[in-house]
Amino acid sequence: MLKLVYKDFLVHRTLLAVYAALALFLTVQFGGAEAPLAGATMVGMFLPFAAANQDDRFNAHVLLNSLPVTRRELVTAKYVFHLAAGVGLMLVAAVGRAALGGVPVPRALELLTNVVVLAVFLSTFFPLYYWLGQRFVYAGTLTLLLIVLAVEPIVYNLAVRNNFWGLLEWLRTLPEWWLYAWPAAAGVLLLAASWRVSVAIYERKEF
Repeated sequence: MLKLVYKDFLVHRTLLAVYAALALFLTVQFGGAEAPLAGATMVGMFLPFAAANQDDRFNAHVLLNSLPVTRRELVTAKYVFHLAAGVGLMLVAAVGRAALGGVPVPRALELLTNVVVLAVFLSTFFPLYYWLGQRFVYAGTLTLLLIVLAVEPIVYNLAVRNNFWGLLEWLRTLPEWWLYAWPAAAGVLLLAASWRVSVAIYERKEF
């Protein structure tokens, strides 16, 4: 399975380099003190669409299914690769922002929160991608662009205006260990459930 992850790294290495540069640029230029990794997380969400589009364009599924590997391994490798790539983009952005922006490296809790956001996104992306294929890649890319450029700024400004409806104050009352434990548990559970659904869908597909 790790060979499949490494294969994805080699196939998409140029894409990864471009996205790492974009994540660093967005984080250094627009990353606020409250959410310095938000830009890198958004870039990590666009990466699966770009990689899937590249795979579909070159009929990678046909080639991969001719290899002596199971479909379960193929799906698992995709989850591992994109989660690792997303975390890598966040680390590049965090270290780069600290070096170029003269600010401290984000705390572990902030990194964990952004990893969970990415995990929730991947948990949604893969079942829909394996179910709908390239139609989802096209529609999903446009939908995500619309959310990032139009919907997210409106929701964020509304939340700031309403002081996040008291959510931040409530979180500050919770024990610190709980703030680490529940996002990690939620991310793992979502990924596990999503992976099982994706494997079931992919094993029924014909190429």
